[in-house]
Amino acid sequence: MTTNKIALDCRLVSRNATGISRFSLKYTDFIIEKFGEKNIVLIVNEPIQGYEHIEQCLTDFKPFNFYHWLRFHKLVAKLKPTHYISFHYSGLSKKLSNIKTVVTVHDLMYELVPTFFGSKFISFLGRLYYRPIVSRSLKNSDLILTISETSKKDIKSIFNLDSVNTSEGVFLNAPEVESFLDSIGLVSKSYFLYAGNGRPHKNIEQLKRVFLKYRQSNQEACLVIVGHKGDSQGGIVYPGHVSDGELVNLYTNAKAFVFPSLYEGFGLPIVESLNYNTPVIASDIPAFREFQHNNIYYFDLNNDESLLRLLGSELSFDHATKHNILKQYDWDVIKQKLYKALEGLF
Repeated sequence: MTTNKIALDCRLVSRNATGISRFSLKYTDFIIEKFGEKNIVLIVNEPIQGYEHIEQCLTDFKPFNFYHWLRFHKLVAKLKPTHYISFHYSGLSKKLSNIKTVVTVHDLMYELVPTFFGSKFISFLGRLYYRPIVSRSLKNSDLILTISETSKKDIKSIFNLDSVNTSEGVFLNAPEVESFLDSIGLVSKSYFLYAGNGRPHKNIEQLKRVFLKYRQSNQEACLVIVGHKGDSQGGIVYPGHVSDGELVNLYTNAKAFVFPSLYEGFGLPIVESLNYNTPVIASDIPAFREFQHNNIYYFDLNNDESLLRLLGSELSFDHATKHNILKQYDWDVIKQKLYKALEGLF
């Protein structure tokens, strides 16, 4: 019987709790649980705390440095694994014989969002840079994992390659810091919440523009924006960095979570909102339609009045049916999807 040696590409795991970092660690835990820690080697850019009992291969090769990507397959070959699994879409520039290869695509925003890297010209250059890395990495893989049906369709449309949607679940499970709302001068159910970065495709400018119009007749209302920096003014509140427990407090007490993105590969904050009994106002895009549920209210991106009407509506929350959607994103369910996807490679 052949002993498996599985190299897990954890180079995007960092001390900053990014979404992809948390995803990488969660899937790492699933694979360790399935195959045993003695059969695992973690490829890292910095040592991962709490995993000192697992072999770690420290490298300076960065996933999205083109020169590093061209050379990275040599490092993997030296480890002599039977399997290589990447938790992002930068994999191997050259197919290695006798090594089964897996890559993960969270989204293809660099291809689909015209201003993903900034201006349209800079984004055009960014697409030219990323395309060979992603395209060759996918074509050199025996299995492509993704986290939504939207991203699965995008992979098929752009690269004509099949993938398996194993999805992801809620990472946010810290004890609620119940005093946080008072500390920033907010009242429960008096504010809307957005959490995420401020890149152009997140469409924050439309959200702020419509909210300020709404506030003309609702002067006590606030819009709380976490996840990036900005100026607090006119009822728009940027509280700065918040802990997981403080974010739980914000979710729990928000009138609604507003998700105005032009494009997403997945909508994790929607799952988090439902988990904390918060209605969701979301842009009507394919990734968000995957969550279609009576606690989610969609607006037309091309119509400010559509969003304005929802901000002014009484949004109910159906506690009885939220579990119908949340059970699809339970980590035990996702773990079994991952194991099933990997079956053909072992």
